[in-house]
Amino acid sequence: MRLAMEKAARQMGFDSAQAFPPPPYHVHDGNIVYLRCAFDPSVARQLLPPEFEPDDNATGTIAIYTIGGGMAIAPYTAGYFGLSVKGHDGPDGDVGCYKLGDFRSGVAGMIYRTRYFADSRDGWGRLWYEGDTQFGEAGPPGRTAIRVTARRTGLVGDETSGVNVYLGKRPDGGGYNRWTVASSGNWHDLADVTIDILPDAPPVLQLLRPREVLWPLLVEGMSFTFSPPVPLEAPADEHLATMVQSGMIDLFSRLGRPALIVSTGRRLLRANEAAIALSGFGLSFEGDRVRAGTADAALDGAIERVLASGHPSEPVAVKRRDAMPLIVHALPLGRNTTTEPAVLFLIVDAERPQRGDIGRTLQLLGLTVAEARLAALIGAGNSPRVSAQSLSITEGTARTTLKAVFGKLAISRQSELAQLVARIDLA
Repeated sequence: MRLAMEKAARQMGFDSAQAFPPPPYHVHDGNIVYLRCAFDPSVARQLLPPEFEPDDNATGTIAIYTIGGGMAIAPYTAGYFGLSVKGHDGPDGDVGCYKLGDFRSGVAGMIYRTRYFADSRDGWGRLWYEGDTQFGEAGPPGRTAIRVTARRTGLVGDETSGVNVYLGKRPDGGGYNRWTVASSGNWHDLADVTIDILPDAPPVLQLLRPREVLWPLLVEGMSFTFSPPVPLEAPADEHLATMVQSGMIDLFSRLGRPALIVSTGRRLLRANEAAIALSGFGLSFEGDRVRAGTADAALDGAIERVLASGHPSEPVAVKRRDAMPLIVHALPLGRNTTTEPAVLFLIVDAERPQRGDIGRTLQLLGLTVAEARLAALIGAGNSPRVSAQSLSITEGTARTTLKAVFGKLAISRQSELAQLVARIDLA
């Protein structure tokens, strides 16, 4: 997967030092300790640039997280801190966050430092737990800047999702960037939180010592989609289009479906991980154009028909050597989705299972993330013992969870679960 994306990136014009596609970036298998805190109002005003006003309660965020996989920039670990600012609310009403700094490992660190905001630094984050105690640490390379401990209360909620707005200094020093992050995951309640700001923390974090932790959460099984950064002074419709496009790419990425947003002439505007992975397997990317061999003309025709009619076009078959064709569905996009005429390509690849389809569909049937993961493994023919080992849980926990799965799905045998998973896999 990584090699395919690097190949596609080179075809799209990136040099060897930047062998990755442009944003949006979809990542998954994430866990995050998220702490909404209250700070000293005078400190908040001191740390924010004059162009931004802290919210009335001087709140902000300290977070530590890990990402297991995803598009181009994963895996990586991170910790970040910032203040809530007025006038930049997200679509669900959450207050925008001005990032004062972060620590980020690997390619993600380079991407953030060079494309998103100037106050990002190389670093790391780590999460673990012992019994009911949750731990988190983050800092620059070889040092620890912040340490968090909390008690896991056992209260577990349903999936939470949303779109958050972030702001920060542009890397080129020419003002400020604004970007959005679409996310989803299952939350766990935390209590008795202790935050230690250590001597190796940067000066801004030394000043940003929380007065109170207002909202402590552990969120597991997360996916994130980072939109491209947009200059803060850009027109409002550009900010809206970027947010909507990234939310759409996030949805199809979580479903495991290859998706592209293209304009006339097959010019690529957005692509998700699954679509980039098809480079060399029916699709290619030359500069900013999507190529499909002998199907180029058919795709151009589909784009023209969708833009003219506002209705989906007939699917297009993209022939491949020694493999079944790709089936491309061209769909219209809403007016707020792009700042230019564009079409959504949804791609069906019968040769490859789609990552996340089964687990995601099982969640739609009422299972939690943990239940869906176990059900997908056991439904694929693995024993409870093997499945428990794969998920790093005890066999007893696996069997208890399996009973809950049976109850929610109104079945009573592993064979029935296997039949259900097989039907989902073929859908």
